[in-house]
Amino acid sequence: MGSCLILYATQSGDAEDMAVRIWSPLRCFEDSLGPPVSMGEYKPAALAQEGRLVLFVVSTTGDGVVPDEMKIFWRILLNKNLSNTALADLRYCVVGLGDSGYDLFNAAARKLDKRLLSLGATQCLQPVLCDAADPVATDKAMGEFQSSLLKLLYGQTSDTSPETIPPPLYAVKATPGVNNESTATMKWSSTASAGVSAGRLSMASVISNTGLSDPSVEGRDVRHVKLKTIEPTDYSPGDVVYIYPRNPSQAVESFLDMMNLDGHQVVEIEGQGPSLNVNSPCSIREIVYGHMDLLGTPSRRFMEKLSAYAVEERERERLSYLASEEGSGELYQYAVSESRSTALVFRDFPSVRPGLSDLLGLVPRLRPRAFSIASSARATPGEVHICAAIVRYRTSLPNLPERVGLCSAFLSQLDPNDLVPFRVTRGTLNFPTEPCGPVIMVGPGTGIAPFRAFLLHSNRVDTKFKLFFGCRREAEDFLFKEELNSLESSGRLSLLVTAFSREQRQKVYVQDKIASHSTELASVLVHDNARIYVAGAAGAMPKAVRAFVRAPDLMQTT
Repeated sequence: MGSCLILYATQSGDAEDMAVRIWSPLRCFEDSLGPPVSMGEYKPAALAQEGRLVLFVVSTTGDGVVPDEMKIFWRILLNKNLSNTALADLRYCVVGLGDSGYDLFNAAARKLDKRLLSLGATQCLQPVLCDAADPVATDKAMGEFQSSLLKLLYGQTSDTSPETIPPPLYAVKATPGVNNESTATMKWSSTASAGVSAGRLSMASVISNTGLSDPSVEGRDVRHVKLKTIEPTDYSPGDVVYIYPRNPSQAVESFLDMMNLDGHQVVEIEGQGPSLNVNSPCSIREIVYGHMDLLGTPSRRFMEKLSAYAVEERERERLSYLASEEGSGELYQYAVSESRSTALVFRDFPSVRPGLSDLLGLVPRLRPRAFSIASSARATPGEVHICAAIVRYRTSLPNLPERVGLCSAFLSQLDPNDLVPFRVTRGTLNFPTEPCGPVIMVGPGTGIAPFRAFLLHSNRVDTKFKLFFGCRREAEDFLFKEELNSLESSGRLSLLVTAFSREQRQKVYVQDKIASHSTELASVLVHDNARIYVAGAAGAMPKAVRAFVRAPDLMQTT
């Protein structure tokens, strides 16, 4: 059973990957140590009798919300009938995953830690609050935590020597006599529900993929992708769709050739690692296409693990240095500033050539990308729309072409009838049901998506719905311009306020427009019990809106 139990709660896979990252080196000390377990599969009542150290790895989703698979677990922990000694025998640690760009940074982990303490549990190590906005600091913090955990459990301060290769997480076996890629099935290469149910995925076909921005403007490419769901899919305004991308064909073929892998070979896969994005058996090409994150940013931990596979001493020393605290600055330059990808690391270190079973545990898996749904299940039944900005950028490295974000590349190349794997989850924007009072919506750029969904779903006239939309220039990226103007003309939108930041010498943003409408907005907030919703990138805008609503003189404004 082992001396430690790792429980994780994840929304898009990050917490599960972190849990496996923590668990993997512990296996060098305990063969019997079981793999991490989802909180959705664990019975909270067992915590009171849990004799092992319990390590919680928890992501925060949305505005401080716990992941879906943690909600039942969390609801049980919040039971008011639990005494302050209910978990007196529990020893635990907490690792949180969040983004400091949001006000409620790592709220789920903080709340969990506080609740466990209130129930009498013993905190064995200080919580680690990882920040997606600072991967270098996260790697450093996790390195220190791993050392502390090893010391706590085994009296050790390091898991293995740099030359030690841990047991692989997966066992790969070639299928005898089969070398035909068509016999294998990717989770999203078939419309059969059995092919996707293991990953809780649904399938959709592309209806259209059109541009919403001026294609002649470099760096501005926003797509409106309409998907037709193959099975009935119900959702509400404010819900989120997770899209599962694939690697570009050129990157896949280059990687297969570089790693001397036969893409046509069909293999069976078993193991204790995170669930794969592909079914087994499948071809090696399909594994690389749909599971390995070839274009991701290499982490400190990734470089550390690779060093054990370097045959050339010079490469091993270089990888070890980049993975060290002393080399963190150079790693940031190498991986972040110069935008090297996971695949490029293998190119730069040609003596690092692990086998497929090791690669499955080394190369991070492809994770889904979340988008606010931009359509209404009532207005367009059987369809899911997304509004996505295509990310393109150049690196400081010479002779490298323009880089495109992985999901951006996937979405931009979709053609009608292409199949797309997806899943829908509840969002954090809980719009009112009809009838309702005034609603103020603030959504610059692609933040317009959930508000478009709400407005199309409402189908009401003479409303008090007010929308503040912002972009750079009206002619370049005023998303859904004709549609929004039509909604205002028809009375389904009572006020449409736009902020085009680059059309005058001094930039004007949606928060500036809110300030100029402060009297009107304050009146409906104070007297009409209006609701205000904000969507879009984290940063100055949501903080400015929050400050306006919380201003002590808001009452005097009216």
